[in-house]
Amino acid sequence: MSRKGYVLTLDITIALMIVLGVLFLSAIIINNAQTGTFLEMQQVRLANDIITVLDERGTLQSLNSSLINSTIQEILPSTFDISMTIKTYDYDIGSQNFIYKNRTKVSGVTNETDRFIGQGKRTFVKFSGTGVANYSVLEYNVWVK
Repeated sequence: MSRKGYVLTLDITIALMIVLGVLFLSAIIINNAQTGTFLEMQQVRLANDIITVLDERGTLQSLNSSLINSTIQEILPSTFDISMTIKTYDYDIGSQNFIYKNRTKVSGVTNETDRFIGQGKRTFVKFSGTGVANYSVLEYNVWVK
């Protein structure tokens, strides 16, 4: 009986075990990477939807915190709360740079650290008749009450 066939079969078996092991570990790693729960994804998507509505209505560009807050209270489900900070920069045509103008805080604040707080950032530009009036960065947090 030839040992050649036995060694070849042993090589294939070991290679197959290595490949299956790598595939199994990859599946475990990919599965563990998706740790977000449905509620956490819902929070982030809800915040994105609210920001989109505010942007489409032109409420964000007004930079009026009471108008933004009333619009948020109108569309935000009662089980969630949201806080926002808008940093505004003016565009200086001479130096072609953005210069920090002001900071607008909107809605509630949470000090809780034991729960998931969805966070995001959105930028938007306000135009005037001559071009860019200002550039704003909106940072938001959303959580379950």
